[in-house]
Formats: sequence, structure tokens, C-alpha cells
Amino acid sequence: AMEAWYVGMRTMLLALAMMVLAWALGNVNAALGTGAYLVEQLSGTLAFEELSFDGEQYGAVRLDHQATIGDAPAGQIALTADGSRFGPAELSTFFRLAGSELALTSLVLRALGAEVDGNVTVDLDTTLMTGEVVMAVPSLDRAEAATGVALSGSADGRIILGTETLATLIHPVPMEL
Repeated sequence: AMEAWYVGMRTMLLALAMMVLAWALGNVNAALGTGAYLVEQLSGTLAFEELSFDGEQYGAVRLDHQATIGDAPAGQIALTADGSRFGPAELSTFFRLAGSELALTSLVLRALGAEVDGNVTVDLDTTLMTGEVVMAVPSLDRAEAATGVALSGSADGRIILGTETLATLIHPVPMEL
């Protein structure tokens, strides 16, 4: 289970790095007053074939983005990977950076037959997060590739992020080991 978490986190680092770079670029633009000289819209695609990172194969990886640059950078980002030992994975979200607050809305992560949806806001000064994330795993069978343990059953859950309530599980998670 820890290996699956580790591999999943490595996969998410590229998208997170892009959001942090957008935040940093916004701060540099504000400090230098260069916003008037930059393009207002930024969109594009970055595609890799047969990508591997730290010995882990990811196959075809594609990053699509569309952003509006200004006082509050905002846009959409989508990351897909097809070709790893875990099967296809995708992450997409709308984002908006206002000051030190990064809002991720319509956040969707699909991997190993699981789907995670939600909205999260991160205070970049304190790294505190608020929001709600819902998880649905109709079948745990595909998790064996990541965990090395034969699993069966399904899982559903909801995580509420806030200053008082860290997590709430609303459905029991039936599992067999």
C-alpha cells in the first residue's frame, strides 16, 4: 500500500510543480510589473513518449494546459499517463491563484479503477487545506499491481479538509485480504 501511495505521489508531482511555478511566476510578475508585457492567455501541450522516472515506466504522458495570466492566474490543467504497470491514470482540475490562496476545483483523479473527485483550497503561506474529496473504488482487484496484495471488495469515502475536522469516512470500506 505504501508503494502505491509513493508511486501515486510521484505521478502527481509534475502537476503540483506546474501549479507552484504558476504561483511563483505570478509573484515575480507582480513584483516586476511585467504583466502588461506578457501574453494574457497561455495554452499548450507537453507530450512524452516512453517516459520513465527513477526506473518507473509511465509510457505516454501528456500535459494539457490553458491559463489566463494576470493578478490572479487561473485555468485548467490535465495530465494523463498511459503505459505504467498500474494502467492508465489521469488528473484534471481547474485552478485559480489569488494572492497566497490556490483553489483547485472540479479536481478529478482516475487510476487503478478508482476515481477521486473534489474541490480543495490551499493557503500557500500556511499549507493548510480546506475542501472536500470523494473517493469511489468499485473494485479493489486492480490495486494488487500497486500493493502486491490480492484485494477484493469495494471502497467509498469522503474526506473533509478543514481546520477542525481532518477526515470523515461516510461509508464502511468492505475489503478482503
